[in-house]
Amino acid sequence: MKTIKNTILCIWLVLALLIPSHFSAEVTDRIVATVNGDIVTLYELNTSIKNLTGMDARELREKDEENFHKVSRAVLNSMINELIADQHANKLGITVAEKDVEEAIERVKIDNELTQEDLIYSLKKEGITFEDYKERIKQEIEQARLVNHEIKSKIVITEAEMKDYYDNHIKDFIEEGEVLLARIFLPVKEPANNDEVAGVKALGNDILGRLNNGKDFFDLAIKYSKGPAAKEGGKLGWIKMKNIEPALREKIENLSPGEHSDLEPIESGFQIVKVLEEKKGKIKQFEDLRSAIRSKLFKEKVEERYAVWLKKLRDESYIKVIF
Repeated sequence: MKTIKNTILCIWLVLALLIPSHFSAEVTDRIVATVNGDIVTLYELNTSIKNLTGMDARELREKDEENFHKVSRAVLNSMINELIADQHANKLGITVAEKDVEEAIERVKIDNELTQEDLIYSLKKEGITFEDYKERIKQEIEQARLVNHEIKSKIVITEAEMKDYYDNHIKDFIEEGEVLLARIFLPVKEPANNDEVAGVKALGNDILGRLNNGKDFFDLAIKYSKGPAAKEGGKLGWIKMKNIEPALREKIENLSPGEHSDLEPIESGFQIVKVLEEKKGKIKQFEDLRSAIRSKLFKEKVEERYAVWLKKLRDESYIKVIF
């Protein structure tokens, strides 16, 4: 019997050695891509997925298999692009000194009013070590220098281009008109109650008559209005004309500052609106927008040329995806 048991044990041991590892345990690391001889590992991919989504790759896969594959492919593609750019930066001799990284981190701390301890604590909550963060900053500086060398330094935005953009997008540069309004609002609690509606309307007409006889709008708003800011005389603040209900907007457009509307029935009661001040809509001038337009055109050209440049590098690279 002992011999039989030992034989069975030996068979199980042999089978355990012969069965591929992915049957006995999940593979935690392997090569998922090679780029000009450099490799991207599954561990690196999963780390990037977690940094992007906040979820472990396994958790993401269990939650949504289809989305997991979509995210994985997108992240891996981005990692390949970064690796190609990094290889090209090395070829050009673009380097980032430790001092550059430290200065960049200090600027981050100053801009966000963080101490070193605050920064490390924030990184820890995101599952990032300080050394990983330094490496990320180094890569960002390197990429910025690479883009500046290969793309930005070769871009020129002409005056004619900026003027053409302004002329072709003139509608985007219209400054909306605004009005400073005050309102007396008289609510109707039960619209189906004719007696209540008549009573509220009568009060509204009485208030309107007092206004027409020179009584102060704000005093009457404080006394009778049940709307927002009634205690402040019903002042609603500055409102863009485009955000005002069309029917009311049409009436307001016919009022000058200091004038008020008639008693207007609305869904929840009655109101009287007064125009306190107005700012007419106008078109922003090209000279005031020159810097913003230049920045927009420059950014668009950088993105466009970077995509072309990166595609050329990819076409010239040996890339093998094993995923």
